[in-house]
Amino acid sequence: MLLNSLYWCRCFVNGFRKKADAHIERQQQNKLHPYDWRVTYREISGNTLEPDITQCALKKPVHDFDVDGLLPGICRMDFLFSHLMGNGFERTNTLGDGDDYCNCRYHIEGSCERSPEAGFEYRK
Repeated sequence: MLLNSLYWCRCFVNGFRKKADAHIERQQQNKLHPYDWRVTYREISGNTLEPDITQCALKKPVHDFDVDGLLPGICRMDFLFSHLMGNGFERTNTLGDGDDYCNCRYHIEGSCERSPEAGFEYRK
């Protein structure tokens, strides 16, 4: 299972890397859909990258449908998915909690310190 999870994590992170520059270029040209993500990112190593999300693709529609209370719970799923996929994930800010941006840090190989058993209430 770990090998399969590592494969999917690599696909996700490397897919992000391949598409990030073109996405940022469209963003700078104001050619994104109003519900799309706005991001910047830093390449830390072959194992680690840090995207900062300044506009969330989920926050606007959640607000438009007047269900803003769902967003913090949706944000917490990043920890669950990372834990289940066996990769590392860290974050201290989320747009869903009223912060100015989401500061994500993904590690292809690593672990997510916040397993489901630790609960989700006090996470970001």
